[in-house]
Amino acid sequence: MEGRFIKPVIGEIYENNGGGTYKCIGYEPDTGEPIMENINTSWTLVAHAVKQYTDGKIDWGHSTGGYFKQDPYQRKYIIRKKSVSP
Repeated sequence: MEGRFIKPVIGEIYENNGGGTYKCIGYEPDTGEPIMENINTSWTLVAHAVKQYTDGKIDWGHSTGGYFKQDPYQRKYIIRKKSVSP
């Protein structure tokens, strides 16, 4: 299947050709590459060379900087836990 290179739209949700559903949440400031977040797992990454296929699904050549986002409650708990002395 042949695809065309695209620049994902911030706020739009895309189905990945390899599985998963991703939302474009912004662009990496230095390179302008899209930052994509999996809407089910919160796995967030910078996608390079994004292509969209005729069926509407997307894929990318490679990704960098992947991480799981923490929810605000979990982040506060971890910071508080680290600052407590035994």
